[in-house]
Amino acid sequence: MQSGTESQRFELLLTSTVAIGGGQVRGYGPWKWGAVAGSGALLILGTVLVAIDGDPACDSTVATCKELNNTIVGGVLSVSAGVLAGAAGGWMFWSEHKAKRRSLRVDVGSDAATANFA
Repeated sequence: MQSGTESQRFELLLTSTVAIGGGQVRGYGPWKWGAVAGSGALLILGTVLVAIDGDPACDSTVATCKELNNTIVGGVLSVSAGVLAGAAGGWMFWSEHKAKRRSLRVDVGSDAATANFA
């Protein structure tokens, strides 16, 4: 403090509890579960379509079968869509987890203060 200046006194009054933060986080709800379930269904469908590609398209009662299943394009597209849906579902779960709001509660006593971060 410089000489010749006046000092001013002030008091800081603290309440017994100070809370910072809190609040609700809006999540993705059933959309994240739908994305993960849809991902599983698309992966199974795509795997089946890739597996039956090139197999005869007629039943075993016919002596000669000239038609073959051509399902590789649908299978690859289904698997790709399943991977994308799984990634979207995983992102929804992760971002909802990271967005949880935290709150800080400080209890001030006469001789000490304690903080609780939840």
